[in-house]
Amino acid sequence: METDIAPGQLREARRLHRHSGYGESCDHLLADAERLPFADDSFDGAFMVACLHHLPDPLRSLREIVRVLKPGGIFALGTEPNNWQHHTIYPPGRILFKAVTRLLGKGVSTEDMVSEADKLTEGFSWKQLDELFSEAGFRQWSLKPAGYLSAAIFFLTTELSQLIKYDIRLFPLEKLVIPIDEALGGMPLLNRYPWHWNALAS
Repeated sequence: METDIAPGQLREARRLHRHSGYGESCDHLLADAERLPFADDSFDGAFMVACLHHLPDPLRSLREIVRVLKPGGIFALGTEPNNWQHHTIYPPGRILFKAVTRLLGKGVSTEDMVSEADKLTEGFSWKQLDELFSEAGFRQWSLKPAGYLSAAIFFLTTELSQLIKYDIRLFPLEKLVIPIDEALGGMPLLNRYPWHWNALAS
């Protein structure tokens, strides 16, 4: 069962699932994450990726997930952005990006660096996510850092691609630095400052 509040996203999900051969094994339902149309204790598991920070009331949506999960059910949160870079890297990055586009005579706006939704949201620190899981009613949870060098490479190549109007992808390099990311995520202090978070809760 896949839910989304946007009909267009659901249409695209159906198309992708059919194309991948899973069209008959997945249902797609128009639903609000803060008001899930399911009975209590309905599911063994739930998965949310890169969208909690876009919801008007993240706490309410997490409480809804707690409600619809069966006792012992698992909730997986994937690729949820951290918020530190919005206050450190992104501001000077926008200035640099604008200077380079002017120097090269390109017409790319710094607003193109992020999605429409990301212009209004930032993500969560470790402390904020920890408090959200606690207030939502999960009994236990773990937060895992996700992405340091690999995420930096991804974002840098994405911005460069927009600048030069050519799709640059360095997936082999991103994969190569994942062991380094894992090591950085295990270090005190640094483990609070990844680009993203993954989490498991029940």
